[in-house]
Amino acid sequence: MGKWICLAIFAFTPAYAETITERLNSKPVITGAHQGGTFTPDSNTLAQFKRVIAAGIDIIETDLRPTLDGVPVVLHDSTLDKKTNCTGPVNQKTYAEIQRCKVEFSQEHIPSFEQVLKWVNGRAIINAEFKTDDVIVAAIDLVKKYNAYEWVFFQTRANQNTYYQARSYDNYVALLYKTVDLENLQWAIALNDPRLIVIEMEKKMIIQKHIQIAHGAGKFILTDTWRYVWHKEIAGAACTNAWKRGADIGISNAPNQCIAQAKKWKP
Repeated sequence: MGKWICLAIFAFTPAYAETITERLNSKPVITGAHQGGTFTPDSNTLAQFKRVIAAGIDIIETDLRPTLDGVPVVLHDSTLDKKTNCTGPVNQKTYAEIQRCKVEFSQEHIPSFEQVLKWVNGRAIINAEFKTDDVIVAAIDLVKKYNAYEWVFFQTRANQNTYYQARSYDNYVALLYKTVDLENLQWAIALNDPRLIVIEMEKKMIIQKHIQIAHGAGKFILTDTWRYVWHKEIAGAACTNAWKRGADIGISNAPNQCIAQAKKWKP
């Protein structure tokens, strides 16, 4: 399977002025905003995405779920109850119904993935998680529609089936895979997939041996920086901690502070 994937990818490689790999290589460390920044009522909304892009964030991390009529929308939870003034499962509401919902403590609406793509338009890289596999096709179709191959990558989590579904549908879309142990990391590298751009690792996985394997295969290491401090970054970003350990990309709950730490970063 891995060999077939590799051959298929090389068969279709569009020409871009700057690839996503070149973009991630352009800085010593890369900053990311978890849901655009979680310590705000506007997390996972266009308003918050606009703020962190204006501040200089490199990557916006977000979440995708399908509506009843198959529209990918940006929401972390499976239901509307916790985050919005509406109730019920996201996948049992039409997009028209979702549009009438507002994020609690905010006047913002739940954006569709298409709205996010149209506004961001390459200003930052989007790191979008497939929260369920039934959003894969529609989400990738939007990347095709907006020619966003070089500024979007999708999280397949630590789920090999999710990875295979995404890759079998599109042989060029950029992907992230989360490795949970050495065997899992070796599996991901053995795919020989040049468009598996990012390997996610939790703190315990980022050791010298694993770093050498991932970097030796040309992969970027991403980590959630809030896992590096007990307070989950509510008292300050921990991006420097993650970069010191060997991560290339830090996804932070406190993106503005993470940006400030990147400006002072000295390897």
